[in-house]
Amino acid sequence: MAPLKHTESKLTSFKRSWDDSNDENGEVEIVERPRPQPGAAGGGAPQKTSAEGAARRKRAIFAALSNASNASSSASATNGDERGPKKLKPIEAKRSVVLTDADLDNKEPTPAQTTRSGTGPPPEQPKVNNPSSTAAAPPPPQLIQRKLRLSNEQQRVLQMVVDEGKNVFFTGSAGTGKSVLLREIIVSLRKKFKKGPESVAVTASTGIAACNIGGTTLHSFTGCGLCTENVNALTQKVRRNAKALKRWTKVKVLIIDEVSMVDGELFDKLEGLARNIRKRPEPFGDIQIVVCGDFFQLPPVSKTTAPNFCFDAESWTRVIAHTINLRQVFRQRDETFINMLNEMRFGKLSENSIRIFKSLSRPLSFPDQIQPTELYPLRNQVDMSNNGRMNQLEGEVKTYIATDGGELPVDQRDKVLSNFMAPKQLHIKLGCQVMLIKNIDETLVNGSLGRVIAFVDAATYTRGGINNGGENEDVIDEEEATRRARTAALRRGEPQISGQPTKQQQMTKFPVVHFLLPNGGYREMLCVPDVWRTEGVNGKIEASRNQVPLILAWSMSIHKSQGQTLERVKVDLSSIFERGQCYVAISRATSLEGLQILGFRPDKVMAHKRVIDWHKTLENV
Repeated sequence: MAPLKHTESKLTSFKRSWDDSNDENGEVEIVERPRPQPGAAGGGAPQKTSAEGAARRKRAIFAALSNASNASSSASATNGDERGPKKLKPIEAKRSVVLTDADLDNKEPTPAQTTRSGTGPPPEQPKVNNPSSTAAAPPPPQLIQRKLRLSNEQQRVLQMVVDEGKNVFFTGSAGTGKSVLLREIIVSLRKKFKKGPESVAVTASTGIAACNIGGTTLHSFTGCGLCTENVNALTQKVRRNAKALKRWTKVKVLIIDEVSMVDGELFDKLEGLARNIRKRPEPFGDIQIVVCGDFFQLPPVSKTTAPNFCFDAESWTRVIAHTINLRQVFRQRDETFINMLNEMRFGKLSENSIRIFKSLSRPLSFPDQIQPTELYPLRNQVDMSNNGRMNQLEGEVKTYIATDGGELPVDQRDKVLSNFMAPKQLHIKLGCQVMLIKNIDETLVNGSLGRVIAFVDAATYTRGGINNGGENEDVIDEEEATRRARTAALRRGEPQISGQPTKQQQMTKFPVVHFLLPNGGYREMLCVPDVWRTEGVNGKIEASRNQVPLILAWSMSIHKSQGQTLERVKVDLSSIFERGQCYVAISRATSLEGLQILGFRPDKVMAHKRVIDWHKTLENV
């Protein structure tokens, strides 16, 4: 059987913008493995006990983990420490898609049922002193595989870009799957030009946005620095830069994400520069241009009161052949909330929407102690909030230092890495609130909120015993929480691990996190280091970071939240100072029930009139 690319857990969940598919249009293929029949090979031998089955599964899991770790260590040694360990397929990815015959015949919990649902904390699990207890061993599972399917409007944009080679700008309100579509476009274009990796340049207006799509900043790609010179001076500058000149001459498709923050004057300069360097009269020197973003979100930095939007550029209409407005919303499912966000996007709220927004000032309280993430416009506000909450917690601070690599010189690499969501140093404590910053599967994703309940090494976590090594240093609450997490994992036959730890990492204690799921359920998972990277136009890794995939999540900046989906959000609008900030912050929420708004005033909801007028010209597919 071909390896699974995507999974289906049968969980009821919100459609999320960073998901890889839309459930309405997804195809589910079920492959059943036959049950052992009486009298089949084995001649009606008695069925093995669950003690044997549990022991066999544990041995297989630990062996697979050891083999994967050895392979990762070998790859790391081959490629050099600077590149970090080779990323392997996560164990976690298969866990939530296995349904056994025992689930059907003996009423044992399915993966969807084992992932606890409800608004309160998860129930206690029975203590497992001896994992080899007595019940029937599960027969071979049936697997559910979901094939990637975009919505009809997304498929049309993909076809226009990849098959027809058109210059396209696609936009849409928050939660319409722009990021999902852009990632699929990038993958498809790289397959199309696989013999020339330098043919596809993946860029974004900001470092954070560039890291999210595995590309580089637009300024870095151009080789022009701040691009303050005129077109002729920029042309001479690029011609003196051999690497930049090669990029401009080899590229066939230029992708620009978060275009709302690209200045129109810069767009005009780059268009003229491309024609000069490539010595071709066509728009952008005959480079195919693919642009994505939402002009109702954060605007370009402007020295004047009126920003110069990219669509105001003189060359915009000559370059962009099609401007597409995506309309299907996946992040929110409540039509009332969707309509309120659409009104907010255009800066004009109805009396009913104002009344509802004002009513959201009520405090939010949840028994699981996972609090709403507070969004602030300024970074120092975020740091003060997170540090203050951390200092209130008792216990030892655990610090995880990232391993960085890449081909860029160290000073340039560090500048790129400063835009990664993964920090250079992660400081966390038992009980602190964190956010997952990697997609694990369809329910644990970039943006999932959770709480650290323990610190355990991968080897112990996989074996299923907390004090096998004779340690009794952990506090009782941590031990009990860890036991519950591992017990649930053993009942499913596999450990809950976010990735593949290297051999060296197996004995390092990593955080076990109790995550909130979109449907109100919970899952616990051991979070081991993962890799982030950015690629240059030649396909080589410019910068990479290996770090535990978590950040503190009591608070977050509005700028960094752009593109995130959060189940619980708290926004104080009293310090909002820019058009689009209010819309970006509030549209991170998936529902009104998980949203708290303080200091709401209708005059804080602002949109640029120029953007509103321009938006009326967009096409709908």
